[in-house]
Amino acid sequence: MSRSRFILTILTTISIAAVAPADRARAECDWVLQNNSLQTDWALAVYPIDRNIAWVNGYCTAGYPRYPVLTLDGGITWLQDRGAPGDGQTTALFAFDDRFCFAATEYPDGYRIFRTMDSGVSWQQVFQNYQFINAIHFFDRQNGWVMADPVAGRFGILTTSDGGRTWTPSPTAPVEPPGGAGGIWDSYSWVGSQICVFGTNANYLLRTSNGGLSWQAIPCDIGWPRKVVLNERGYGLVAGWNLTPGAPGGALRRTTDFGQTWHAVPGILELDQVYTVELVPGTSEAWAFGWKEDPYFWGWLHSTNNGVSWSPCPDLTDNYEGRDCEFVPPGGGSPLHVTGWSVGIWLPDSSPKICRYDVVVGIEPVAVPAATRLALRASPNPFSPLTVLDLEVPEGRGASLRIYDSGGHLVRTLDRGPLLPGRRSVRWDGYDDRGSPVASGVYLVRLGAGNEAVTQKLVLTR
Repeated sequence: MSRSRFILTILTTISIAAVAPADRARAECDWVLQNNSLQTDWALAVYPIDRNIAWVNGYCTAGYPRYPVLTLDGGITWLQDRGAPGDGQTTALFAFDDRFCFAATEYPDGYRIFRTMDSGVSWQQVFQNYQFINAIHFFDRQNGWVMADPVAGRFGILTTSDGGRTWTPSPTAPVEPPGGAGGIWDSYSWVGSQICVFGTNANYLLRTSNGGLSWQAIPCDIGWPRKVVLNERGYGLVAGWNLTPGAPGGALRRTTDFGQTWHAVPGILELDQVYTVELVPGTSEAWAFGWKEDPYFWGWLHSTNNGVSWSPCPDLTDNYEGRDCEFVPPGGGSPLHVTGWSVGIWLPDSSPKICRYDVVVGIEPVAVPAATRLALRASPNPFSPLTVLDLEVPEGRGASLRIYDSGGHLVRTLDRGPLLPGRRSVRWDGYDDRGSPVASGVYLVRLGAGNEAVTQKLVLTR
């Protein structure tokens, strides 16, 4: 998710049911503004867990809550003033769930990495004294990666294989080019644990195809590539500044070979800037937000063919500015639902807002039926390494979701407060509330609301 460090942003939620690509004869950008209690300063990045849970990071000035902040109810309310320790800003974030999160923060003598296992109530330092940290990424609960600005002629790459308890500098980090270069905040994308592309503030990207054993500089003729995205089929997009106003493709480039080569995208209005771009998991859809001065355009762009062609979408008004877009991998159920979060600002008063809509991909919009009963379904089951719990909570109820072992002992609390009415998917990755993996065996998931409860047996195989 690259970000300029000085952009005020808000949070927007999108939910789309992913099916085969189709022409969509409707107002794609018919956002509905929501009320919310997010009182932030320079919110820059969103890290969604599911439809309801997301962390937000940003640049904080005096008088505002420290970052990161956390929502458990789709952005209606926020747990604020839970920022990681430090004298400066939180520059990078990675969250496994609503409890377990890593953050890099600024100190006078460098940057440090902290982790929380209790939703930000307390933080433990796990690394100290490094350069500006642009990104934190984990491949699984044990193996992680950090990218930082150059140190002694090389970009700073750290790795961990023990769940982030210790970090080791990589001896094969990419060399800083002549003239110097730095990384860009959150401008990176991994496909599995072997292929990665990350952006620099010079006119090139850095790419590895062997898990970081070697890196290659890839030319990229857009400035400040603030967002890089790749998917498992090799498609990818990079967004930034247009270095040549009016040039084909504007501020967006596309790849079909996992980032080895990048090409202009014809017919995309030759935008001056593209603030954000994202591929929707499990679909051929993509979203971008950008602007152009002459002829004037400001708003969202939508693609149904992995970014080959784009259609401009009418924005709320010229007052909305989208800055980031992230999607949650689809859960189980039919139709397949994908939840996305986007950050931006409402320009008249620079206030944070939440806009959301729920649609089904197709020629006409299909209403998502309301939940009428308390219901629970796990898929896959048996599972390894994670299962998706599809829930239904009827109106007028608040629900809890817990995992127990075969002896009836509480293993994991999957709700952090009453679950709101509606349909949603929640993932369990086989870890307990302390962040430790549980053993193979039989577990029980319980969805409770008032005097009513439904349970299902889960079988974990490692």
